[in-house]
Amino acid sequence: MMFNELEKTTTLILSSYVHKHKNSTYLFVFSEGDKYEGKWVTDYESDNEGVDGTEFQGPGYIEFNAMGFDVTKVINPGRWNVNNYLEIGYWNFPTRIVDLTENVTVYDGNVSEEARGD
Repeated sequence: MMFNELEKTTTLILSSYVHKHKNSTYLFVFSEGDKYEGKWVTDYESDNEGVDGTEFQGPGYIEFNAMGFDVTKVINPGRWNVNNYLEIGYWNFPTRIVDLTENVTVYDGNVSEEARGD
């Protein structure tokens, strides 16, 4: 997968970590108060058709990636109001992500040293 500049401090970090911990359960906390627990299912290129009316490969077109998680627990449905499946991309990136299985904060406003492997 290729990542654009907008994803290098968000989706790329999460993807790199999750692929080393595929069986973990994750806590996702959003700035709007949403909280979900979930397990990773897949990564994919999101369908960009119609985003801001931009034509494929035209000026301003950006490829972007998404990660899919099966929601195992809804703690607070909030703005995103999901029940079964959560799509994460740079456009809706959580403010905090915790690997509950490994007890590691993956992201808390920025990339944690533990997630980077420092």
